[in-house]
Amino acid sequence: MFKKKTNWRYALGELLIVIIGILIAFGLNNWAQGQKDKRLAATCLENIVGDLEADISQIDSNLTNLHRTVEEINGFIPHLFSKIPGRDTLPGRMLYVIHQYVDFFPHEATFESLIHNSTHLASLPGRGTAS
Repeated sequence: MFKKKTNWRYALGELLIVIIGILIAFGLNNWAQGQKDKRLAATCLENIVGDLEADISQIDSNLTNLHRTVEEINGFIPHLFSKIPGRDTLPGRMLYVIHQYVDFFPHEATFESLIHNSTHLASLPGRGTAS
């Protein structure tokens, strides 16, 4: 009968090639995931900046409206105690001006998505991982 001879050197070489291939695949996968996380973090930060810019614009608009309301009210004050025609319509006009309220609804969709999705939050720079 034939005696089968095992070539250990060849078997170890094949095993080493397979292990190196697996390690390279893991390394490439980790690199690709890191690139994806960086893109996601950049997108989240850009969205936050956009939300903040929209909020600032809305606040500036509200501030302008409030200044205009204060100027209108200050314009009414001297006429309240004078005896000019049409003085009886001033309270109604003042109530109209005073009751023009200012709304502010912050843009917080990006922030809320970060809070509710911990993987997005973890991908931001400076959040628990040393970069």
